[in-house]
Amino acid sequence: MIAQRALGGTGRTVSALGLGTWAMGGDEWGASDDQQSLDVLRAAISEGVTLFDTADVYGFGHSEELLGEAVRPEDDVQIVSKVGWDIYTEPRVVGGSRRVYERDYIESAFAQSCRRLARSTIDIYLLHNPSAAEVAESEGLSTLRDIQARGGAKWIGASVGSEEDARAVIEAGVDVVELPLNVVRNWACGILPLARKHGTAVLAREPLERGLLTGKYATGQQFPEGDHRNDKGADWLNAGLEHAERVRQVAEQLDRSMSATAIGYPLSYSEVASTLCGARSVEQLRANVAAVGTTLSAEQRSFLEAGRVDATTDGAAR
Repeated sequence: MIAQRALGGTGRTVSALGLGTWAMGGDEWGASDDQQSLDVLRAAISEGVTLFDTADVYGFGHSEELLGEAVRPEDDVQIVSKVGWDIYTEPRVVGGSRRVYERDYIESAFAQSCRRLARSTIDIYLLHNPSAAEVAESEGLSTLRDIQARGGAKWIGASVGSEEDARAVIEAGVDVVELPLNVVRNWACGILPLARKHGTAVLAREPLERGLLTGKYATGQQFPEGDHRNDKGADWLNAGLEHAERVRQVAEQLDRSMSATAIGYPLSYSEVASTLCGARSVEQLRANVAAVGTTLSAEQRSFLEAGRVDATTDGAAR
């Protein structure tokens, strides 16, 4: 079975690899197939994955609905969901029309997420992409704390896209912070000591940098229609491919795939409870699970970080 790691100071353990479900929503990564998504979700449970990451904004709640269908009451899994991108105000906008952390909005969105997930408690409930100012000034965290106090959420926190925002969330005393951590965007390494000091669980998303570290893509790549990566521009693509070359060289040393090497990178940090990675097929899922066994030497990790990125922002993070 897949290795388990401590979820910060919660007293709980989770699988070192979590399954991300953004693409299963079907509206920001190109078309998706619901039966294939359900097969992946059920296979993940069978493989010992105990952490599933979703958000109400993924397909206007469709990813949550699929999780609600796939996860049985007896399955010992933890579900992460997020709130903050407005998907309810008409006209509805793919990816959310604005960020909103008002109490009434969050309470309403929480109830609808619970309905879609077919559960009364969300294990880990996060604000979705709040800025440091919004962490300090909005009703977001206080509302999540009230939901937690009445048993609606076991643990709370935020999913963020910059070092400044991550520090604000951790210092606010949350249970969990979710952030991007991969060979391209490794600014999060700078906040890991702070998370350890506060006992904050770290969930590291996007270990493959949205696919760029798999070796599948090249300069000038066009993604499928409806795929948000088409909007990220040539600079993002070329920067990622530059880093991918270092991943390729380490993968050859390890005799592992580039994907396995990239997944092994965030897991080389003991502060990371789990790295969250999507999968389009059962075969891809199983390859990602096997990647948890990838071990990097200190020298290999340093080589991967040769182009280390300092504090930056990831404003469109999901």
